[in-house]
Amino acid sequence: MKRWKFTVGPHGAKVTAMERKAGGPVYLLAFDANLGGYRKRSLKFGVRDAKGKLVREATKKAEAKALELSNRLLRGEAPAGRVTVRELIALFRRERIGEMRERHRDEMKRELDLLEHFLGPSFPVANLGLREWGALRRERASGEIDGRALRVTDEKKRQVAGPRTVAKTLKALRQLCRFGANYRRADGAFLLERDPTSGLPIPVEKNPARPLASHDRFERLVAKADQVRMRVGRGREARSVPSYLTELLILAEGTGRRISAILALRYSDWRPNEGPYGSLRWRADSDKVGRDWVAPVGPGVRDAIERIRRDRPGVGDAWLFPSPNAADQPLSRNVATDWLRRAEKLAEMEPLPGGAWHPFRRLWATARKHLPVSDVAAAGGWVDTTTLLKSYQRVDAETLLQVVLEPRKLRESAG
Repeated sequence: MKRWKFTVGPHGAKVTAMERKAGGPVYLLAFDANLGGYRKRSLKFGVRDAKGKLVREATKKAEAKALELSNRLLRGEAPAGRVTVRELIALFRRERIGEMRERHRDEMKRELDLLEHFLGPSFPVANLGLREWGALRRERASGEIDGRALRVTDEKKRQVAGPRTVAKTLKALRQLCRFGANYRRADGAFLLERDPTSGLPIPVEKNPARPLASHDRFERLVAKADQVRMRVGRGREARSVPSYLTELLILAEGTGRRISAILALRYSDWRPNEGPYGSLRWRADSDKVGRDWVAPVGPGVRDAIERIRRDRPGVGDAWLFPSPNAADQPLSRNVATDWLRRAEKLAEMEPLPGGAWHPFRRLWATARKHLPVSDVAAAGGWVDTTTLLKSYQRVDAETLLQVVLEPRKLRESAG
């Protein structure tokens, strides 16, 4: 059955009345230059009878509504309308999502889906306030809604979300609203008059889990890493070979970099002749900080990389740690973490609560507390030294005792 459709009005005031599906309600569609897209409004009535035949009175009524809106547009009387959650999300996806790194892009897409489902696609963003903010925060934290904003009616099946998880959702909503408050329409005005989330509280975890790996833990894991195998090839040609876990552990402990940056390394990033033991290039698009720089490495990292080059020769932009069965793709973070968990079981060690690879980044930073903080930040990939001091360099017993036992004697001035 062909959908009914009627269009009226010149360019700039063209309005279409149509069925989105045959037999369903009629919608009015009009292009909004300020929004840069079409606005849709349901007339909340159909144009067919129970047998699917068009009803002349109903089509005339829909045509009249379309003509009325077109005339208002010609006179400049029709309001631009209030941007809805769906419209703002669609605009954000078009203008911002593509600029994000893959991991953050996928996370943001999930959060946007959650927000649209929770608030409703037609909810006017300007109406957002403490009531909606508080409901989202409360229901996400209690598990009344899950990660897709689906309601969990069985209390036994509810999974409580921690402050960091709730904060991630609320920050996504704030980012969306700030985008709207800074996006200019065709007439020069902003899409939103203001950010409706401004001043609304985001939960903060009072005692965040920031586990620190010890060097003993690192050595025990390296001792078992070669026992962690991976499957290479398919079908009868598939074989079991040692995984990349040994080299991953050495680079994590020896460079202090995030696992995402390590997995994104390419053969061309190795600079064997820069510095006494060589240097690595860390690309802007491979790490959280979005900065491209070169940092020297120590002898352990150099030996690990040279072993990779000997055992798995590669050149140019080939991945240093390719996916076992897809050389054109880097090893995924999930696979690397699975290997780490398997090594922990082999070493009879419990996983550190709240961390997999990041504890090695904290180990690297803490082991260098005695060095100038700006140099530690430059070598380890921190742009902000405040973050390094607050979240990565930890109190340890040895340094604490050194503070107590090795004071500097302050003498009175001779003058």
